[in-house]
Amino acid sequence: MARRESLFAADRLPAPSGRTPEDLAAWVALSSVPGLGSATLWNLIRAFGDLGVAWSASAARLQAAGATPAVAKGVETARREQSADHALEELAKHHGRAIAWHDPAYPPQLREIPDPPPLIYVKGDLTCAEYQRTVAIVGTRRMTAYGKQVTAQLAATLARAGLCVVSGMAAGIDGEAHRAVLDAEGATVAVWGTGLHEIYPRANRRLVPRILERGAIVTEYPVGVRGLPENFPQRNRIISGLSLATIVVEAPLESGALHTARYAIEQNREILAVPGSVFAAASRGTNRLINRGEARAVTSAEDVLEALQIAVSPEQLEMPQLVKPTTEERAVLRHLTTDPMHIDELVRLAALPAFRVSALLAVMEVKGLVRNLGSAHYVTAQPQVQ
Repeated sequence: MARRESLFAADRLPAPSGRTPEDLAAWVALSSVPGLGSATLWNLIRAFGDLGVAWSASAARLQAAGATPAVAKGVETARREQSADHALEELAKHHGRAIAWHDPAYPPQLREIPDPPPLIYVKGDLTCAEYQRTVAIVGTRRMTAYGKQVTAQLAATLARAGLCVVSGMAAGIDGEAHRAVLDAEGATVAVWGTGLHEIYPRANRRLVPRILERGAIVTEYPVGVRGLPENFPQRNRIISGLSLATIVVEAPLESGALHTARYAIEQNREILAVPGSVFAAASRGTNRLINRGEARAVTSAEDVLEALQIAVSPEQLEMPQLVKPTTEERAVLRHLTTDPMHIDELVRLAALPAFRVSALLAVMEVKGLVRNLGSAHYVTAQPQVQ
């Protein structure tokens, strides 16, 4: 499979010291200055070494180190208005912590990418993202019933196999991946394109406390940065950078998930893609990745584990035991397969009143016998991805 030559960060960036820098407050304060992104922060690290010195430097010295005039002026304004410790205090209000490149808690796999963030902000426990056991699952926000079904089965089975699943908590495939992992009591990491003060999208806000119970939220954006469109393509390099492999489930040709795949190629990481119908717009991007030899086609969790050469015991891949269905429930189940079926068709085939089928499906979903894919489409919950 074709891979681009990758220049790892260790070849051109300062070596980590294995400790939290004493000037961490200045790291956070500088990164909080509007317009001062990762590239400028790296320039300041190279030029000053101690960012406490950079925080106190004149505009002229900051510009000589690579800051734009606007950013240099912004630093001067920021330090007039507040101390460096103020940014750390704001971060603490949102229960976050800053992890600098120097820190032993900084994920080692993220250090390897060509453009690692010098500073990340974290809530929760990031230790679940162990390099050899972490995969990303990404895809379109406009997922189909097929995409939802595949994502849920892949994510849940990989979680039960002991893998940590990374995604972006966006609507669609990302949110479904997090949800399925959490339902399977697995570990997951969400990478945000905003500061830790803002949950985006709000529709997935209920995922946040569940993620924090079993994993972490990560962002390179300081408190106060909102969800601007340009942030999300940039954050995708962190999703792939935290992961041994990136799995693309559904992606139209202009999907942001393909940006994540491109980053994975640059980072020399594995790319896996779920094939879809040649007539489905949502699968054009994944099918193209496969056809061009940029991604390996996968149709099951076993395919993923084989591609990554990860061995697990058969017990880890087993689905939970299903509750025994009643006679009426069996009358409905016999017509359900892994292909989505609309409730109206199910009513016709089961020859039962619509209100009764609806009530049965609600109970069967709680029992784990069926899955509701949305838009009144259902499938059997019998394991398919093993």
